[in-house]
Order: sequence, then C-alpha cells, then structure tokens
Amino acid sequence: MFSRTAKLLSALTILTLTGMSLSAAERPDPARTFAKDFAPVLTKITINDKVFFEDGKKQTEQLTFSADKPAVIKYFFTNTGSAASTISGKIFIHFINQKGKYLMGGDFYPNPPTTKWDKDFTKVFSRTVNMKKCKGQNVKLFVGIYFPKGSGARLVMKNTRKDKRIYAGTFKVE
Repeated sequence: MFSRTAKLLSALTILTLTGMSLSAAERPDPARTFAKDFAPVLTKITINDKVFFEDGKKQTEQLTFSADKPAVIKYFFTNTGSAASTISGKIFIHFINQKGKYLMGGDFYPNPPTTKWDKDFTKVFSRTVNMKKCKGQNVKLFVGIYFPKGSGARLVMKNTRKDKRIYAGTFKVE
C-alpha cells in the first residue's frame, strides 16, 4: 500500500510524463504531510509594544523605529486546527526593502515546538532585532512557518501569499 506522499509523487510523475501540469491551486501542499490538522494563525505582531499587525485588520499607519536601538518584536500565534504538527516547524522572518531586496532575517524553532501546539494553543514569541542594516529604509516584514526536517516546505497559513509568507506590513527605520 502506498503512502499519501508516494501516491502524490506518482500522480505528479504521470502528469509530467504526459505533458500535463497542475495549476498552483491544484498542486498538493507538501507541508500538509507534516501538518494535516495543524492550522496556526499569526494573530498579532508588536514592535516595541506598538501594534504593527493584527489578523484581519489593514495597517492604518506606518510605524517608525530608530536604527540605533534594538527593536523587540513579538509574534502572537494560535493553533486553530485540531492537532499539532507531526514534526517541528521553524518560524521564519524576512525583512525586505521597497525594491524587494532581502535586508536580513532569521528563523528559529519555537519553544515549545510546533509538535506541542495542540488545539487552541496560544503563544507569544519575542525576538530582539538589531535594525542597523535597515537604516534609512522602508521595510516590509514577512513571516511564516516551514519544516526543515521534512521537505523544507513552507506551510500555507491564513493570510499567506503565493510565496507562502504572510505580509505583515511596512515600517520605517531612521
């Protein structure tokens, strides 16, 4: 009996050999292999205790921060799914300038790991970030979760774009 992953790979191989292809919407999400019932939502982001992003709300004002002081960024997550992931996912953060150039970023295994994020689990993760590389820039902040020990696939979450990142908003660094 084939596993779900083997069946998907077989189907994709047949489609490739016959010249057929799937649209992006029809392609299976490889991260779902590790997160079938896992549905984390990024509910809020604060920077230096100022609300920067809230789920379901449009950014109304652009915040400004000093490059001379580290920024404390807090990411609020809630698992709205019925179960945790089966392998540990990493949270990734990307800081991109207005021209689309990657300025800096990072990723981290949350504590507790995503394998412990049961239904309705809520947690705030805090990171202190040196903003010197962003000085004089309008910075777009993107956030997501991926599974490096599995396929490396990014998880489709509420509000993710085609690149499977959540665009949280733009801020200015002086």
